[in-house]
Amino acid sequence: MFDRLKYKAIGRNVAANLWGLIAPMSFIILFLSGEFLNVSINQNIDITRFISARDVKLNMRLMWIHIEISVLFFLIALSALTCMRLIGAVLKFGEKAFYMYTLTYKPNLDPAPNVRMCYSYSAAYFYKFLCVHIIMVAKIILWSMLFIVPGIIKFYEYRLIPYIIASNPDMSYDEAQAISAAQMNGRKFDLFVMDLSFLGWLLLNSLTAGILNAVWLRAYMEASYAAFFLSLDHRGYALPYSFRSYC
Repeated sequence: MFDRLKYKAIGRNVAANLWGLIAPMSFIILFLSGEFLNVSINQNIDITRFISARDVKLNMRLMWIHIEISVLFFLIALSALTCMRLIGAVLKFGEKAFYMYTLTYKPNLDPAPNVRMCYSYSAAYFYKFLCVHIIMVAKIILWSMLFIVPGIIKFYEYRLIPYIIASNPDMSYDEAQAISAAQMNGRKFDLFVMDLSFLGWLLLNSLTAGILNAVWLRAYMEASYAAFFLSLDHRGYALPYSFRSYC
């Protein structure tokens, strides 16, 4: 049974108790993924100063040099931004692992949650998480190119893949996709409604220039989604004990 209020209550509890610990992790992930700060590059070329000059050939050459430098800086900035976003996408796997660990660790047996887990776990499986992210996003984009609705359906069908891979990093993408599709069967609309329930918070976050998201809202949402994932019948892919003891 999908209990949205229960999952969100768990998320609020985690965000309220650990916001001081989680905020730096959330800020870094949001910044790297481009969700906190949108970087835009504008290069304005004033052609009139070249046209009005006497030496047309010289100024045409200067204009092309200016264009080439502008393009070069644009490509460098675009490459840097792409790398940042890919690193941010990989860290999100570690972030999901952190919240699953936070909700399942046993105080008497396991150490307390530590945000370093997010970074160290992401680094340990960097290429695996990167490949999974690229494949998943590419498939959603391809489905969206057909029609918007199939793209949305596939987005929710693949929604659990990051959680499944984060909890079982040695699992293949195809197996994780099949499990996600099976688990989301009949739950897509419920999760869609849960997403909509955060809309007011996201609008409020826009008024704070993303600060609310970094210090509290992201923890609230991610912990809520992790609670939803952990409530499912995992059928052989439950969070391993060794993973809960990772820190």
